[in-house]
Amino acid sequence: MRLSERLRAALAAGLGSASTAADRAALGLAAIAEMAALVGDALRARAQAEIVRLGAVEAVGSPGPPAPADRGGAERARDITAAVEALLADLAG
Repeated sequence: MRLSERLRAALAAGLGSASTAADRAALGLAAIAEMAALVGDALRARAQAEIVRLGAVEAVGSPGPPAPADRGGAERARDITAAVEALLADLAG
């Protein structure tokens, strides 16, 4: 994933002023949410186009992401935490 230089600079400035790990994590989560909002529609459209390209019969048999009930809150929280840590590590360079 590539971040724009403006977003990278804003995050770096925010990290510089964050005094606690919780503040840095909150900034990371906010950045991930912003990126998801920016690319979500485009990714969804690409995924839907690929499903149509594959055809309904093939797509129905394809494994998809686990249903929400299959993954607990703790597992989802670990995934989010790992994403935040990766983002912060990338910004720390």
